[in-house]
Amino acid sequence: MFDILKKLNQDKDRCVLIGRNALNLHMPDGSHTLFSTVDFDALCPDIKTTLECQELLLKLGCTKTGATFTSEFGELDVLVADIEYQEGVVCGYYNIPSLRPLWDARKKYENGILIPKEEALILDKLLNARENEGKDVETISIYLSLNPEKFESILEAINSSNKIDDRDKMLFSLYQAIHKNEKYRMLVESIMSRSLGTV
Repeated sequence: MFDILKKLNQDKDRCVLIGRNALNLHMPDGSHTLFSTVDFDALCPDIKTTLECQELLLKLGCTKTGATFTSEFGELDVLVADIEYQEGVVCGYYNIPSLRPLWDARKKYENGILIPKEEALILDKLLNARENEGKDVETISIYLSLNPEKFESILEAINSSNKIDDRDKMLFSLYQAIHKNEKYRMLVESIMSRSLGTV
């Protein structure tokens, strides 16, 4: 699947790998097993680019069902963050404009695959933590256990958010991810208490 993703971005930036696979690429031991899955998510910036990806994926032998492309290497869900279309499904694809920061924070990984910068990916996961069996929160928890030096910068980035609702959502998700670590928990609880005006 990584070879397919490289081909999609070979001559221009078309899609950025998001989700659990994007964090795979940052594991310190170089392995890709911790968040291993055959379900990949990729994000395109607009409808035109998404259609280009569709054409390339079909040429590469993938079959299409809705926004999902299937090959012998797994499934690739192609999402779009077209800010010109603010609601609903566009052209048969899932359009989620709120994911646009992940596209804007893209960088090319050493193997040629586009991924978001780590901080943008972590903040997005915290902001949009879903009831998907706790996978997003679990991902953050494992990420911080492997990269404890990132905790303070993540907390600082959350605190610098100008949107109070977004900040509160991210703090709550972060709290869920680190609640077993007493030091981190106390720091997050302190910030949440100040936000609520109880301190």
